[in-house]
Amino acid sequence: MIAKQILSNSRGNFMRKFGMCLILGLSPFVSMALEAQALTWDQCVQETAHNNAAIKAAYQSWQSATSQVSATKSAFLPAVSGSFSVNYGKNTANPAAKADDSYAASLIVSQNILNGWADEARVEQSKATASIAEATLKISKAQTSYDLKTAYASLVYAQRATRLQENIQQRRKTNLDLVGLRFDNGSENKGSVLLSQAYLQQADFNIIQARNSIQVASAQLARALGRDETALLTVTEVIPVTPIPTSPDYRTLAVQTPQRVQAVFREQSADSGIKLAKAGYFPTVGVSGTYGRQGDVMFPRDDAWSVGITVNVPIFNGGRDYYTTQSAIATRSAVGSSREDLDRQLITTLSTALTRLVEAKKNLEVTESFLKASEMRAEIGRGRYNNGLLSFDDWDLIETDLINRQQNYISSERDFVLAEANWENVLGTGSLK
Repeated sequence: MIAKQILSNSRGNFMRKFGMCLILGLSPFVSMALEAQALTWDQCVQETAHNNAAIKAAYQSWQSATSQVSATKSAFLPAVSGSFSVNYGKNTANPAAKADDSYAASLIVSQNILNGWADEARVEQSKATASIAEATLKISKAQTSYDLKTAYASLVYAQRATRLQENIQQRRKTNLDLVGLRFDNGSENKGSVLLSQAYLQQADFNIIQARNSIQVASAQLARALGRDETALLTVTEVIPVTPIPTSPDYRTLAVQTPQRVQAVFREQSADSGIKLAKAGYFPTVGVSGTYGRQGDVMFPRDDAWSVGITVNVPIFNGGRDYYTTQSAIATRSAVGSSREDLDRQLITTLSTALTRLVEAKKNLEVTESFLKASEMRAEIGRGRYNNGLLSFDDWDLIETDLINRQQNYISSERDFVLAEANWENVLGTGSLK
């Protein structure tokens, strides 16, 4: 009777207030959960590949750069144009004079022969720019794959955490009932009852936090998928992982990353920039030809043609070509130094990412071992406490350790997936091809 009175007095007011808050706070989740759809990892990958805005933008930039290559190559082809002109005139001083009308139609063909190899340099630069854009697309896919796997893993963790907290809540209720019975029998003190009540309240609060984390993780996943909707998403919780490499050659891996590829093509573009700057020192040569008809009647009948060659030799332009060349050389040196620094940085980044992945895998194995041990100890401890062979303080330590181990285990699962996603991102790979 004493235990029932304590429980009713201490929990009555709180549970009434908490119950109302819980109902109001969780009602949106209930309605959204009814609309939720379970997504597999493969479905998420396919949807992201087609709908993600970042990938679309990178792909369109690559297409633009590729088209620019064809545009610069047009300088090697002849330019053909046609023209037609009509002029009407009258000598007002002599009204009887014949009208001064003229008609002309012509076809003009021009071809650039030499312009200091500037056209070759522009083509080389445009090709390098297209290759940089292609590497940017790979980087975008790798980053989006990282974002997708991170969001997916976060949602998996939130779903598992919610179920775990619900189980913990039920366990705390069972523990409170057990402590209450022992309090009624006079074998337990009031402090143990109050502490068990506090544990139950903490479990109720943890459930609210876990359900809120589902909403946040769902929004992150929707963004990665390229969705505008706000409906709550659920996933099937199966995330494929790749084997962890042993003794990798970091230098070889660094050379294969899209960041390194970009740096190399930036050097090539800078080399072409020097060639383009030096083109101002060389003469330009071009030929052109015109064929047409002209006369004072429509359509003109008098044939006319011309062929010409133009040679332009630069002499002095105020030092512009010299300083442009020096600027291009300095740019090439800067780009080369940046590439050297990137090589060292990539090796460090790859080594760090793999180290964290290996540690995350080992930590997952360790936490799993601790969880199995804690589950066994909790099962034994409950029986001993129920039989009066274990004090509440010792039993409480065992129960708390089990709950902490359970939470650590699902956190370790999530951290391992995030570490693997980071490793793929550093390599410039991922699930999006």
